[in-house]
Amino acid sequence: MKSSSNIDELLNGFIDEELSPRQLTEVQRLIANDIEVLRKLNELRKVKGLMESLPPEEAPQELFGEIKASLERSFLLDHSKHAGETKRGERHLLLRKILSAAAVITLVGGLFYVVFTIIDFKGAVPDNYAVESKSPESVDAGFSNKTAQPEAFAVTAEPLNAQINMQCRNFAAVDAFLKRSLSDSGLLENAEINRSQESLAIDISTSEAVMAVFLEQIKPLWPQLDAVSFTVGSNSDPKVTIDNVQINQISQIIARRTVSDSLQIARDFSLLNSSLPARTPFKNGNFSTTELAVPKPVLTSGEKNGNQKTSDSADSRNVNLKIVVELVAGQQ
Repeated sequence: MKSSSNIDELLNGFIDEELSPRQLTEVQRLIANDIEVLRKLNELRKVKGLMESLPPEEAPQELFGEIKASLERSFLLDHSKHAGETKRGERHLLLRKILSAAAVITLVGGLFYVVFTIIDFKGAVPDNYAVESKSPESVDAGFSNKTAQPEAFAVTAEPLNAQINMQCRNFAAVDAFLKRSLSDSGLLENAEINRSQESLAIDISTSEAVMAVFLEQIKPLWPQLDAVSFTVGSNSDPKVTIDNVQINQISQIIARRTVSDSLQIARDFSLLNSSLPARTPFKNGNFSTTELAVPKPVLTSGEKNGNQKTSDSADSRNVNLKIVVELVAGQQ
């Protein structure tokens, strides 16, 4: 049941014919089912009838004066408050303009001081500086000696040490493919290769640019591998290992400017790959040697010799990469 105040409000609206159709239906239902509501409605109707029967009475004259004075006082107070706020705002705005102008003047003055200080420093000669008169021959000799022995200052970045561990079923094809990729990247002559019947170890030390070319060369190997992981570190930092690593992830790690950046992105890739499903062996054991063609000799393949060495003089960091290939047990 509704509260008494709500019922009174509905009944007053019903008497004044101000209810909506839904409210009107509700009041009619209450009147039909509740004798107390009907009695209260009749009382409210009587009160309204009595109020309407009273003669109208004029308000006292002093009441009008009091209301007028109250309105004027309220208007004057609001106007004076608004005027005070406007003046304060104008003062704050003027102060901000003055401070901005002072800051600009100080900045310009400082720039002029720096410029003139540099100009005076370059053009002035100290009083106690003695200029020695030299013959043209001695001047030329001194100049040639200085230019012949320039001072060189080389900064060598900390090298990045990395290792790729591969497991495959067609060991011979992978071996031949890596050898061809080393040759095409210009790394075969300087690579240290240790080979046995079921394993292969290749040590490479080169610049980032040359390493990027080599990684692009061995990219077709990835679909043919049963398992592959990547370990990266430095001489002073702990190593980070990434399972199920992708070739593009290795390229991004090596391309970082510093070893710390390389290790940080390696940690991110390690966390990402650990949440992925384990690598599925290639074709569930139905490995075909035609999936990874053994590179043909250069003289019969019809290809141009790709043994083009890439200059690494512009690189500041060396990459030491070790590739370990192992034959999956029971496969050849």
